[in-house]
Amino acid sequence: MENHRIQQLVFGVFILLFFVSAPLVVLYTAGYRWNPQQGVVRTGTLFVATTPKDSTIHINGNPYKDKAPAIIKTLRPANYNIRLDLSGHLPWEKKLEVREGETTFVDNVILFLDTGPQIVIREDMKNVDWSPSGTHVAWADHQAGWTEIWISTMQRPASRLVYRAELDEEIDLDWIERDVLAISQDDTVQYVSEDGELLDREESINVTFESNSDSVDLLVNDEVLARLPFGEYRVLDERGPYILVQDTLQDRISLLTTEDAEQPLLLQEDAVYVDWIRQDALAFATEFAISIYEPSKHQTTLITRISERIHNVEWHPEGRYIFYATDTELRVIELDDRDGRRVTTLATMDQIYNFFAHPRGEWIYFVGNNSIDTGLYRRQLYKK
Repeated sequence: MENHRIQQLVFGVFILLFFVSAPLVVLYTAGYRWNPQQGVVRTGTLFVATTPKDSTIHINGNPYKDKAPAIIKTLRPANYNIRLDLSGHLPWEKKLEVREGETTFVDNVILFLDTGPQIVIREDMKNVDWSPSGTHVAWADHQAGWTEIWISTMQRPASRLVYRAELDEEIDLDWIERDVLAISQDDTVQYVSEDGELLDREESINVTFESNSDSVDLLVNDEVLARLPFGEYRVLDERGPYILVQDTLQDRISLLTTEDAEQPLLLQEDAVYVDWIRQDALAFATEFAISIYEPSKHQTTLITRISERIHNVEWHPEGRYIFYATDTELRVIELDDRDGRRVTTLATMDQIYNFFAHPRGEWIYFVGNNSIDTGLYRRQLYKK
């Protein structure tokens, strides 16, 4: 009889433990934890991915057991100091918030190589322009009484003289296709292949301009699309429904769309530099500020404002970073504004004139002077 009572007691205890522990197990599995200050809270998740991968993840100074990419679960809601390290690369660090039941993403972070630039071509380059494929660079050499146009290959530098004219320091070089260079001088345009062959070419022109007494009409296929303030305009880019033009007198850009005849003008801003690498985002810069315009949202976002003069802006091909140069530094700014946008200095020179981010994203090229050599330099960003 006594044994039977003990068995019933033990069975009851197990039943009680089951009903008490089962919900706790379910809650634990679902990511809930006990916090002395907050009681039962649901945890969050941290997803970390870097280029290159296999970086070490530090959370509040403690290394995590797995390398990036990694999914770190059951983190209590809080602000965490995240640091990413990889041998031979510059570290990345931010304080980010992990929220209940949510995933905080630290993805597409580039860990830039901790290295310096290397000179590729020693020449006093002017009016520089890179081919869209990144395989060739065209540049002008202004001599006494002459301007020579050269084209050089990037991988195994070898230069070829492709054009010579009377001295003209305003000569304009523009790669209009993967392998066709347009050399503009006054009102004439000469086309040259990347191999130096002069091309007899008639370019199809869809966009033209007609000047009025106080304005300029922009025409598409001889039909007026919009009326712009008086100036001297040129087409910078056409893609899809968008037409990007520049007033060279006022350093002003205008972005128009052919899809809205009632309101074709989307954006009109002062800008010295502009780069459009994606269909949905345009980066433009004055001499002291960089902004992004997204036509799908009709929204302009200020990225940074600095006290130094900005020379050129370009996207990184992955779209998460913008390169820019001052007189003496080449920098990259991160578009993620959580805990502030990180700025990394990639190169410091006596003078930096122009730069180009390779379409594959692993290299950046620039024309500069380090007090010893003037010419084309390259700097590796990372190794995949």
